[in-house]
Parts: sequence; C-alpha cells; structure tokens
Amino acid sequence: MASNSSINDFCRFCLKNMKVSGVLGHCTTLFDKNKKPLSISDRLKHLGLVITKRPGRSKRVCRGCVAILSKLEKSLPVFWSWMENEKDEESSAAGSAINSDKRNGERTPLKTPNALKSPGLLSVKRSFTVSTSDTLMTSRLHISTQTDSPGCSTRATQVSLGILGHCVGSKGIQTESSMMRKSVATSTADAPWGPGTSVPIGSVHLRPSKRPRLDEEDEGEVSILRPEPHDSTYDPAQLVSAVAESSQLIDMSSTGYKDSKYIVFEKNLMELFETCPVCSRMSEVKTYRRGTFLSVHQKCHHCSYSKQWKSQPVVGSTPVGNIQLSAAIYFTGSSYFKVQKVFEAMHLQNISYTTFRNHANSYLQPAVIHTWQQYQEEELRILSQKRAKVGGDMRADSPGHSAKFGRYSLMNLENNSVIDIQLVQSSEVGGSPKMEIEGLRRSLRLLWSKGVTVDLIITDRHPQIQKFLQKKKITRYCDVWRLQNSISKRLAKVAKDKDCEVVKKWQRGISNHAYWCATSSSSGPERVAKWTSVVNHMQDIHVHDNPLFPQCQHPVRLSSDRNKWFQPGSKALFKVEKILTNKKVLTDVARLSSQYQTSFLDAFHSVALRFTPRNVVFPPGERLCRLYLAAMHFNENSSRIQVGTTAGNWRNATHFPKKGGHTLEPVKTPPTQRYVHNLISDVFEEIVPHPQPYLKRIQEIQLSCHRPSTVLH
Repeated sequence: MASNSSINDFCRFCLKNMKVSGVLGHCTTLFDKNKKPLSISDRLKHLGLVITKRPGRSKRVCRGCVAILSKLEKSLPVFWSWMENEKDEESSAAGSAINSDKRNGERTPLKTPNALKSPGLLSVKRSFTVSTSDTLMTSRLHISTQTDSPGCSTRATQVSLGILGHCVGSKGIQTESSMMRKSVATSTADAPWGPGTSVPIGSVHLRPSKRPRLDEEDEGEVSILRPEPHDSTYDPAQLVSAVAESSQLIDMSSTGYKDSKYIVFEKNLMELFETCPVCSRMSEVKTYRRGTFLSVHQKCHHCSYSKQWKSQPVVGSTPVGNIQLSAAIYFTGSSYFKVQKVFEAMHLQNISYTTFRNHANSYLQPAVIHTWQQYQEEELRILSQKRAKVGGDMRADSPGHSAKFGRYSLMNLENNSVIDIQLVQSSEVGGSPKMEIEGLRRSLRLLWSKGVTVDLIITDRHPQIQKFLQKKKITRYCDVWRLQNSISKRLAKVAKDKDCEVVKKWQRGISNHAYWCATSSSSGPERVAKWTSVVNHMQDIHVHDNPLFPQCQHPVRLSSDRNKWFQPGSKALFKVEKILTNKKVLTDVARLSSQYQTSFLDAFHSVALRFTPRNVVFPPGERLCRLYLAAMHFNENSSRIQVGTTAGNWRNATHFPKKGGHTLEPVKTPPTQRYVHNLISDVFEEIVPHPQPYLKRIQEIQLSCHRPSTVLH
C-alpha cells in the first residue's frame, strides 16, 4: 500500500494529489520565487488575495492553478480597458438624454431596438471573480437606473471577491451555479419583440477552483469588473463580516447525481445552438468533451451574444457523470470492458479505463471500506450482547491446490448475514490447504476483540479445523449437506460397478436419511444409531440391536418390488456398508447440526463469483473491496419473501437438475440494490468533499500482497 500522505502533497486550492508513484511533481511552492521576480503568493497579493502560512494548509499549488493565475493576470488589463470605454459611453449617453429632456420637457423613451442594443444605455454593473479556496466574499450588485426611463433594471446574485482596489459590497446571496446568464427585462412597448421579453445581452461563466485536467481550450477568459467605492449600496461592515475560510468550496447539493439521465443524439443537441436567440443568425459552436461530459460554446459574431452549456455539473474539477458511471460499474460488480462494448455498439461516449481506475482508487474503494466497516461494527456490537451462532467456509480463487488467494467467510446463522470476510494468500501460510484454518483464526480473533462470545460454529469436515476448535473449547457442528454430498458422490461411483446397480435406487433415500437423523435426534449417539440402522433397512430388516433406536419408526408395508432390497453378503451391500459405517463418517454424523445449516454460505459464494470471477485476476485491495460489495448485496437480499399469485397461492418454479428428476423451488421477489444508491450518496456527500480520512482507512488495511496485478478486467 502507499505510504501516508502529507498535507503538502496536495494542491492548496483544488486539493489535487500531486504525488504520483511516490514522486512529488507538477507543482510549485506558494512562497518561493522559483527563479522569477515574484512568488505565487506575491502575484496573488497583487490581485487582492493574501496567502499566509498556516498549519494544516498546504504550501504547494499545482501547475493547473498556476495556469489559471496567469490567465487572470493577462485578462485583467484588457478587461479594464473595456470597462473604461463603457464608462465613457455611459457618460455621453446620459448627458445627451438630460439635454433632450430639458429641450422637450418630457422623458426620453427607448424608441428603437438599436437603443436597447447600445451598451451605454444599460448601466447595469456586476462584479464577478473566480471562487478560490481561501476567501469567499458575499455577492454584491450595483444597480443604477436608466435616465428617466421606465424601470429597465435587473437583479442578479453572484459569488464575488474584491480583488481590485477597495472592496464594495451590497446585499446578495451566494450562488450555487458555476455558470450564469445575464438578461435584462424590458417592458418597452415600442420594442419589436413585445413587452415583457427577456433580452440576453451576454453570459458570464463563473468557474470554481479547478484542476488543470478539466481546463477547456477556449475557456480562458474570466469577467472581472472594478468595484466602485462611491456606489450608494457600498457597506464596508457587511463586506468584512462576510469573509469565510474553507479548504475547498464544493456545494454537494448542486451535483445532481440523483437526477434522471437521458441518451441525447449529437445532431439533435447541436440544433439548439445553431441559431442566435437574439438576432436569429447562424452562431459559431465549439464543443469540448471529457468522458461523458460535454461543454458547448455558442458565440454570435453579429450581436456578440455568447453562451456556454454544460451537460452535467462539475465537482472540484471532475464531471459528476464520469464519477457516477464509474461508481455504477464498480458497485454493481460489473466489468468496465463489458460496459465499454455496449457503449461502443451504441456509439456512446465513455470514460477511459485509466479514469475508471483513478475513480476506483480515489473515491469508490474508500466508500466501500467505510460502509462495510460501519456495517460490521454494528453487527458485532449486537452479537456482543448474546452468544453468537456462526458458520464459516473457505472458497479459493481457483479449484485444486494451485489457488493463490482464498476468502474465508463468516456468517451469522440467526439472520443469515455475512459478518466477516478474510482474504488469505497461500504464500503467507505455506500452501493453499492451510488457508482455511488461517482464515478461521483471523475471523475468530476479530470476534473476540469486539467482545463476541461464540456459542457454536458450523463448518465443513476439515480435520485441522476440528482440532483447532477442540483446543479452543468451541462447540463445532457439521453441515448436513456437505456430509451427504460427500457420501452421494462415493455411492454414485459404486453404482457404476458391476452387480451394484441397486445402489442407484437408494442414493436419494440415503441423502434424505442423513437430514432426518440430524433433525430428529437430540444427541450424537442417537444420530449414530439412527444412521447405522439404514444398513438393516436396505435389507428389509426393520428391527435393530442398538437400544437407542431399536426399530424403524415408519409403518410396516409390503413392497411389490423385491429387487430394490440388498441381498445379505452381496458385493453391493459390502461396499455401501463400508462407506456408511466409516469411522470418520460416524464421527461427523454425531456432530451433525440439527437446527442451523450453511446453505446460505454456499449461496453467498455464488454471489461472490459474480463480483470476483475466477478467470479474472484482481489486485488484493480490489479483490477485498469486491468481496465486501458481494456481502452487501447478499445481506440486503438474503431475506426476500416468496411471491404470491392473484389467487392467494405461493408461486413455485420447476427446476431440472443435471442428474435427472425435478424439484420445486419458491419464486422470490426481485433483488434490490439499495446499497448501491447508498454508496453513491456517500461518494458525493462524504468522500469527494473530504477524501483524506477515508484514504487513510485503506492504508490501514493489512494485505499480504502489495504488488498490483497487470491483468485488465
């Protein structure tokens, strides 16, 4: 795992992690000159932003933020000249209007559309700045009315910084949008477009602090106006009280990750931007794409109308849709490359595999670890208040003795929920046969550390586990299905021998007899007595020598098929009796569980295979996170109810096994994925705004193998 990160490894403004593969690069310090006349802090000070050295704040800034600073410095002189020209035109227009009023003795209305298009007659001034992570000022609005004209004014709310000269404040609110449009409402009757129409006169793009990887090619201009300290709405006290310090300003309520999404064709989308909404002439349209994100820039060269449209919100410097697509693929246990094939077939724009991996490492895996640890803590807290009844089993990533990783799963048998998963590597325990006992040790050690007392545990027939639990004085029971499955396989092999065809008729009966022995007995010797009675029963003998079970409990009835009984001294009876009365089999029969079984553990293993296929090699950290996701999915859907019909009956489905015959299984309600929505909410509301505490939790997970796999999945 990566070493612990320092606060100086992150950009002070956009919080980008600048350490790649343990090497810090693509950054500069705020307070060093770096072979230039002025340091970054001095350049920011010239713009009105004072940066000081404070504990807990980074002293470095990434190259992307430095590029934004350079764009600001280049744009300010040009913008000031524009503003001075506008002031001159406003003064001349106001003077001519006053003289005209004096001559005619009446107000001067706006008679032609050109009057409205003149920038000098609409003296609505706004101040915009780029929001930074160190200072946030209240929005301000300078309002002045047209000379003796009808009420042609507009109000707007913006996030503003006083970076030039003396700061000027006015009443307003902070905005939540990173892109705004300006419009002036007019009610002039002479206007050709009718009264009450909103005439756009421009657009201002207020961008949050961004990382360089989202900087668009044509998005370098930032609109900034000099504040006027002589404005009538200026209130210095209000401006001072509005200063707020924050590490990064991200309004998660505007991410829109819960909104509905649609598939939009590019041709239909571009039709919305081809013509100018003001003069109805053709506009210049430029597009910028990053994964599923699309930004459209529309500009009319005739009336100078411009507009920027974004297909989705942006958090920090990452489009929300890109993160949500990665989260949907990862949290549902899907494969990026299978989704990519679907996207390519439909010509849908998709994120790159590198972006998907970056999202998984930065946001998705921390969310999985955090959610699982919270769930596990709550489950173990409840179990610590009573004696726990658990079941455990190991499954390897590949069959046989060549497995590299094994997962040991521990389940609470009272509610059939997975409470712990241990990932064990064969190289750290001396071989794959020893992985199961090591996984059990780790799980029990976790339970004991949380104050959980184990009442009983149901496992498979592993001899090492039996010896370990006997030493720890923990009551152990065997799962009935595992015992009868092992015996059925051996009986099926015997049934293929010559003169042993009768064995096949008794395979299902012997399997059912194992379940009956487990559920109808109150002690181990009684289970053994009932189990050995089947040898006499197969010979049509129903009275036995064992006093614990002297005779069969079924009613005596004559059989029409005399060929189904075993003949005394036959080859078939000898082989079957040797299997059923084996010493190890009798020991396990005495330990059969009468109430709890591990069938739900086998069901969980099937779910885990969907999240971690055996033919795909995962890095240890990702394998563990995917197993946690499998556990969340299983725990949420383990208690589904059976579906009923309109007539009030329960629905069942007929299944035909490979070995023949048929079985009826209940039809359950469809599975749900509420855990996926909860994880996505955690990503956008907790992980993305403050990733540091969650990244540290991943570093605390001790894994035996730290070398990531190069196999794609």
